[in-house]
Amino acid sequence: MNLAKIIASGCASIVVSSLVACSGGGAGSAPFEQDSPAPSSDNSAPGAGFGQGDQSNKPPPGSAACVTSTATATAKPVYLVFAYDQSGSMSLDGKWAAAGIAMKSFFSSANVKGIHAAMTLFPKYESYPAFCSEAEYTAPDVAVTDLPSAQFGAALDATAPQAGKGGTPTMAALSGAMTYAQQLQKTVAKNATVAVVMVTDGVPEVCSDKGDVGPASLIAFTNAATIPTYIVGVGSDLANLNQIAAAGGTKQALMVSVGDPTKTQTDLSAAINTIKVAAVSCDYAIPSAPDGETLDPSKLNVQYTPTGGVAQDLDFDATCASGSGWHYDDANHPTRIVACGTTCSSIKNVGGKVDMVFGCATHVAPVK
Repeated sequence: MNLAKIIASGCASIVVSSLVACSGGGAGSAPFEQDSPAPSSDNSAPGAGFGQGDQSNKPPPGSAACVTSTATATAKPVYLVFAYDQSGSMSLDGKWAAAGIAMKSFFSSANVKGIHAAMTLFPKYESYPAFCSEAEYTAPDVAVTDLPSAQFGAALDATAPQAGKGGTPTMAALSGAMTYAQQLQKTVAKNATVAVVMVTDGVPEVCSDKGDVGPASLIAFTNAATIPTYIVGVGSDLANLNQIAAAGGTKQALMVSVGDPTKTQTDLSAAINTIKVAAVSCDYAIPSAPDGETLDPSKLNVQYTPTGGVAQDLDFDATCASGSGWHYDDANHPTRIVACGTTCSSIKNVGGKVDMVFGCATHVAPVK
C-alpha cells in the first residue's frame, strides 16, 4: 500500500466490522487522508498532529462520533511441531500416563484456539535400525491441524512405550520435525510463528549421536533465527538437554519431575503453557485499505479487552518507554501494530481480544 496516495472520497473507511455511519469529509471523520504522518517518536510533537493538543479531545474511541469502523485484530498464527518421545523408558514412573493426560488436555483445550499443531512420535521401533534416520520422522503421525483437536489424544491412545525397548534417536527425530516445520514455513505458515517442541525423557542413545547432544544442538542452532526449538525434559539427569534449547534460541530446557504422576502432569502442563505463551505474538496486521485509499496512521486507536474484563483504551508509545501501550512496526510505512511489554504480557497470559478503532485522533502516552 502506498501511504502517500490521496484518498479519492471525502469519507472512507476500512469496512471490517461494526461500521459506524459517516457523512461529509470533516476533520477527524475518516481513517484515510493525504500524506498522513505516523505518531512522532517523542510522543509529543504537535507538528505531527499528536501530543498534548490531542489529549484535550480524548473520548473513548469505541464510542466517539469520529469512529468510522472497528476491526478485531488478528495476531500472527502459531504453528507448533511436536516431537514426542515414546521410548521404553517413558513407561516407567507413571510418565506415559501422566504426560499423556497433560498433552491431551493441551491439544483439546479451548485456550489453544488459533494455534496449529503437528506431532511426530519417536522412536519408530518398527523400522529398526532405520529409526536412526531423519526420513522416519519427516512425515508426522498427526499432520498440521487447527487446535483444539482430538486427533492428538487419539494418536497417543493408539500407541504406548514398549517396556524394555530403549533408544532415543534425538538427532533424527529433531531433524525430521525441523524439516516438516520448514515445509510449513514455506507453505501454509509463510506469515506465521513456527516452532519445534521436543518432549523427551532421555538423552541420545543407540544412534550415531549416542551420548552426544552436539548434533541435535547444531540442528537447533542452524534454524534458531526462523524456527526456535523448545525442549521439555521429563525426568532427572537431563541437564544436557539445556544445550539443545540454548542452541535453539529458547535459553534452557523446561524440566518436568517424575515419581509423582500428579506432579508430572502438573509440571508438563505448565511447561507446555510456557511454550504457548512464548510462541504467541503481540503484533497484529493492519487491514488493507480499499483500492485508491490510504490509511491515516494518526487516526487509529487500539483497545484491549481482557478475558472476562472490560475494554481498555491503549496509548500509542513509539518507544514503549512507559512499558505499556502499543507502537507501529514502521513509523513511516506502518503495516502492523505491536503491543509493548506489560501489555503484551497481559495479552499472552490473560487472553482476550484486541480491536483497532479507526477515525479518531490517536491517543498518545503522556510525556513524563
